[in-house]
This record gives sequence, C-alpha cells and structure tokens, in this order.
Amino acid sequence: MQPIIRDLQARAQAGDAEAAQQLQPWLDAYPQLKESQAAALDLSGRVEQAWIKVMAGQDLLAAQQLRREMAAMKAEMVSPNAPVLERVLAESLVISYFALKRAEYLVAQPVPDACVTQLRDRHLTAAQKRLHAAARALELYSGKKLAIERRTSKCPPPARSRTEPQTAHRSRRTSPRITG
Repeated sequence: MQPIIRDLQARAQAGDAEAAQQLQPWLDAYPQLKESQAAALDLSGRVEQAWIKVMAGQDLLAAQQLRREMAAMKAEMVSPNAPVLERVLAESLVISYFALKRAEYLVAQPVPDACVTQLRDRHLTAAQKRLHAAARALELYSGKKLAIERRTSKCPPPARSRTEPQTAHRSRRTSPRITG
C-alpha cells in the first residue's frame, strides 16, 4: 500500500473528515483496498474480542480456548458459504450465549448488597431473553431447529449464617442450553 494511502487511512481512522473524503476515490478505484478496510472494521470480530477480553482477562490460554469455542459454535450452526444474514444471526447467537455465561458467572459471585444482587438477576434475565430471541431468529431464517432446553434448578436455598448479610432470595435459576 502506498504511503499516501496509509497516511490518509490513519488520518481518517483518527476522525479527519477531509482525509476520509480524499480516501474514497482510492477505495472506489482499487477494490482490494475496500477488502482490507473491511477486515480492519470487522465489527463482529471486535465484539468477540471484547467478550474474550472480559471473560479471559490476561489469561492467554483461556482466551485461546474461548476463540476456539466461538469458532466451533459458529461452524456448527452455519457453513462458511451461508448467506450473510444467516452468518450474522449465528454470530449474534454465539455472542448472546457468552453474554449469558458472563451474567451467570456474576450471579454466582457473592455480594453483600441486595441491590447488586437484584441488578445481576435482572441482567441474567435480560441475557436469557436475548439468547432465546437470537436462537429463534436463526431458527426462523435458516429453517433449522435448535434445541434450547430450559433447565430449572429446584435446589432449596442455602442456609444463611447469622453473620451473613441479608440478600435477595434466589430460589429458582433457569439456564438455557443450546444443542444444534
């Protein structure tokens, strides 16, 4: 890539409207530049990376495993030559699944404040709804039936010690599981 194009691209990415305007004729004239620009703007890849960073933190082994798991889930749901909308819906389902797992993890963490517990419970419920909506959308579009089971825990609540702070009571947890 020519230095002038790289300079224009860097300036445009930094918010320079004039550079973006000057870069447009180059993108129109050279389709390969559009492809490299699209790769740089891979939004779903950025979202996946953000979730991996949130879930794995500095653990590179965990990050690698999460990348593999995301790729395997997407590959199981759609083929690489599937229509764009089907791939987008599958990506949305995978991200929703990981968002749900993060919400479940947070709910499992002890907190001394009932307000935080309630917020985490609402976050979990919203994540469950998003996952089910994403699964239904993919089912409707692709015609594939995804088996989403709703498992309900019927375990009694744990006994509280006298020194443990009172928090919101969690008696029934639901956790969807996807099989495709």
